[in-house]
Amino acid sequence: MVVSMKDSRKKNAWAFLKPLTWDLWVVSACSFVFIGFVVWVLEHRVNNDFRGPPSHQIGTSLWFSFSTMVYAHREKVVSNLARFVVVVWVFVVLILVQSYTASLTSLLTVEQLRPAITDVDQLLKNKMNVGYLKGSFVYGILKNLGFPDSQIITYQSPEECNELFIKGSVNGGIDAAFDEVPYVKHFLGTYSCSKYVMVEPRFKAGGFGYAFPKGSPLVADISRAILNVTQGDKMRTIEKAWFKEAICLDSNTEISSNNNLGLESFWGLFLIAGIASLLALLIFVFYSTVS
Repeated sequence: MVVSMKDSRKKNAWAFLKPLTWDLWVVSACSFVFIGFVVWVLEHRVNNDFRGPPSHQIGTSLWFSFSTMVYAHREKVVSNLARFVVVVWVFVVLILVQSYTASLTSLLTVEQLRPAITDVDQLLKNKMNVGYLKGSFVYGILKNLGFPDSQIITYQSPEECNELFIKGSVNGGIDAAFDEVPYVKHFLGTYSCSKYVMVEPRFKAGGFGYAFPKGSPLVADISRAILNVTQGDKMRTIEKAWFKEAICLDSNTEISSNNNLGLESFWGLFLIAGIASLLALLIFVFYSTVS
């Protein structure tokens, strides 16, 4: 079965959230809050910028942490432990921001193509028209699948099939075409694979055969010759000579892979930032206790 391709790029007001998975968003937000708390603990005793009423201290800590995304923090960091934590965190933020920017750019600009139709049931349920090559035995298969004659349209050439696809069922065209694999390969070789794709299911037919008089001595020789052609390099040579080569997709593959970034790709960065922060806190507590 051949169907057209559709562009599945995210086109909505919340597309900017798509580059990252929800678990990564949550962990990132919690990390910003945690880093703000760590910097406040390390700085508020020696840095006037982190002193004042509780609301001011909380606001300054959160502002300092979240402003590292755009490197706009104006508060000075005095203690060496806080500087160590901030350097590690800025490195983590740099990688996150650059990865997010690249993923969002790809998500909004690069084509993400997938089949417009995924199975036969979708065609039957939505009463979409299907096509087949005029005179082909495929008509019987379509009737067995449950397609009424009103949804079955014939075509006589790849060009006519392409025109029917362009029209669509709404305008008297088709949304899927059923044909034999060699003809499908020819059709996909003629037209770009970014427009059409061959999807499941594939139906096995009895194929073609040769009839001989009973006891004919030619049966063994012709059967052997057919096997030599179909199972050897000769068939591949014939296909290359008659069918245009096209690297097309299978039924459930997208031309552009999924660009969502998950926590599994960045947990090492958060682990490093967490260890650095906890280490700085332990050192701070140790020296505070000793002094």
